[in-house]
Amino acid sequence: MGMAPVGASGVRHHGRRAPRQDPLRTAGCGMGMPSLQGDRRYRAGAGGKPRRRCEVARMNGRLLKVSAPGKLVLMGEYAVRDGAPALVAALDRRVEVEVPSESDENGLPNRARRMAARLMGLCAPPEPCRADSTPLHAGSEKLGLGSSAAVVVAAVGALFWEAGRDPVGAMQRQELFRVAHRVHDRLSGSRGSGVDVAASLFGGMFFYRRTGNGSCRLQRWRRPPNLSLTFWWTGRSADTARRLERVDRKRKESAVLDRLLLRMADCSRRFTKAETSRQCLELMQQYRRLMENLGDLAGFEMLGGRERRLADLAEELGGAVKPSGAGGGDCLVAAFADGRAERRWVEAASGSGLAKLRAEVDEKGLVKIA
Repeated sequence: MGMAPVGASGVRHHGRRAPRQDPLRTAGCGMGMPSLQGDRRYRAGAGGKPRRRCEVARMNGRLLKVSAPGKLVLMGEYAVRDGAPALVAALDRRVEVEVPSESDENGLPNRARRMAARLMGLCAPPEPCRADSTPLHAGSEKLGLGSSAAVVVAAVGALFWEAGRDPVGAMQRQELFRVAHRVHDRLSGSRGSGVDVAASLFGGMFFYRRTGNGSCRLQRWRRPPNLSLTFWWTGRSADTARRLERVDRKRKESAVLDRLLLRMADCSRRFTKAETSRQCLELMQQYRRLMENLGDLAGFEMLGGRERRLADLAEELGGAVKPSGAGGGDCLVAAFADGRAERRWVEAASGSGLAKLRAEVDEKGLVKIA
């Protein structure tokens, strides 16, 4: 029997189970941490050393609620860490953060806020918050929608509002991205690309690319009008950090992975220039095989047997199916230009136990809801 469409049951990021719940323009966003000497929040003290101007973020009893979307990477996985473009979609599965709220002070949102407060130059600890990431889970399993990045963006975004740095303008969003990306990397213990942080902050569907010195570039994707995209939950979570670590370790042992990642980067770059659904589908098929080759070389399975058979079937029908993210679980992306072929594949996928993810592209990104 096929699994039912994935709903919204899950867990909160503070550890307790919960009940059920500016259009992006092409832009550049600097992500390098600012020099303290050049920051307005610092003034020269004795001996010319920077002296921090005290800023305090306090709600004074007022309630603040902030929301940020999850995401799926559609193209460019792994290669994006080396500067290749990645296509990412923010989804309307949202994290909500509430301030002030009693919660585990060692939970992810509060650790993120304390670290961000130090980076922002705030002289008092932030008030505690609570994050609800239920819509990004299926029961106790993560769906692979970037829940940790969404929690960090929402928790740090709330801190910006509390400190009077309304993160709506371009400059403020650049600073928020810079802080949230650094916080997320430190707390996850891995060198991330920042693509998930960008999706949760900016919203929409766009190509993301890291440039020099930690900066990034965003460009909206013009999807061919007859290209249909659906997202599918495999029923098991993947350990992204462990897979990234294995790839990094293997790269030190052999140059073969470097050459493969260059091919992946080239495929992703060609996708940014694809104008027809046929071109998009062919490049997605190619990227799927490159990802499988990467998994073989790094010593892990990119697609399980069931997922591989369904990906093969999609290609026989003229479509494309590939892993989203690190592979080995989480979600699949299915793309078709022919409705009849897509219906045949959906029937096979549902019958095999895959669950269609109820999610649409979310254009809003980070928002204050109360």
